[in-house]
Amino acid sequence: MNRKAILLGSSCLVVIVILSISFFLYRYSKLKCVDTLLQEQTLVFEDMQRLQAGDFVFRMGYGLASLLLENGGGACGVSHCGILVGDTAQLAVIHSISGSLSEQDGVQICTLETFLKEAKPHSFVAMRLKRGNIQAIVSEAYRYLSLHPAFDLTFNMRDTTTLFCSELLHRVLQNTHQIQIFDDMQNALSFKCFFTSEIFDIIIDQRTFAKL
Repeated sequence: MNRKAILLGSSCLVVIVILSISFFLYRYSKLKCVDTLLQEQTLVFEDMQRLQAGDFVFRMGYGLASLLLENGGGACGVSHCGILVGDTAQLAVIHSISGSLSEQDGVQICTLETFLKEAKPHSFVAMRLKRGNIQAIVSEAYRYLSLHPAFDLTFNMRDTTTLFCSELLHRVLQNTHQIQIFDDMQNALSFKCFFTSEIFDIIIDQRTFAKL
């Protein structure tokens, strides 16, 4: 077994342990901060009017895993993402999340309101593919929802039977527009790839730190 394989195996084990610990920290922090969430992490009417199906949405979650993913993902201020579907009156998010942080495991759908309630205040971001085929993106997102792949606890891009959150976005873009967000395993957990790409327009950015 070469050094790279050993490091990958060790990293996967660490991620699994971190997700388990994060479950308890997440539940505690949600109970402590729910009032702040409901008060601060919302979208005004003007913001809602700017969103549309096919947009990619991002948020910063609670718990140790979110902190580590945010830091390892390029310190972009986000730790989770999904794809908007539906219409302006009733937008929903298709995303992949671990069963340790949700009642379901893997690719699932929730309302945009629920997605926001799970976010830290001032961390929501929405972006749109430039000159993108919106219907193709939405249809592909629904296709993955119907397949319901489990969450990828090993974060292995070579295994297409399970998906972590940003891998879902990567696969949808790859299948519909032949776009490779992650060009190798080294940056497979990096949200920075979305924020530094020239193929997206930022629609909403509620992050309060100095933006990239």
